[in-house]
Amino acid sequence: MKICKVEGCNRKMLARGLCSKHYQRLVTHGDVNVLTRVPIGSSLSFRLEFYSKPEGECIIWTGTKSRGYGKLMYNGKERLAHRLSYEVNRGPIPEGMQVLHKCDNPSCINPDHLFIGTIQDNMDDRNAKGRCNPAKGESSNLSKLSNQDVVEIKKLSKEGSSLRGLASRFNVTMQNVWMIARNKTWKHISCP
Repeated sequence: MKICKVEGCNRKMLARGLCSKHYQRLVTHGDVNVLTRVPIGSSLSFRLEFYSKPEGECIIWTGTKSRGYGKLMYNGKERLAHRLSYEVNRGPIPEGMQVLHKCDNPSCINPDHLFIGTIQDNMDDRNAKGRCNPAKGESSNLSKLSNQDVVEIKKLSKEGSSLRGLASRFNVTMQNVWMIARNKTWKHISCP
């Protein structure tokens, strides 16, 4: 049986004189010695560095993410990477406080971009930067209707057109037409 040519590896050779592990590293990363996983027992700061890369002024988490935020297991609990980065580089986070991003990039773990604040501070920061106003009406990617369609639905429903007929005509549900006609949705569009 031929074995892998990498020094210290005694696995069975697969291709190019390499075992499956080293061959995969060569194909994927161009180097048989690239670490693809953090060694067991690595420090938290090593783990944070291992799973991140510089991108502009940010340091982007490249590991597992949830809703854009980096996450990793630490002391048996799933933790957010930016909070751990803050703790490693700045110290403990006071109880009940948030770690906020100056750069508005949830994947960023650069300690220079992180600061402490309350939930209200976070909401105020979001509002000040205009990240809280979802698209309304036809500017929403999910909208099937144009503003003109809504004006027409409101006008025709006032004139007595059936909800079923309007729903069919505009290719939306009867509930959608009812909500528009009763001014429960599309409130920003007024009918002359």
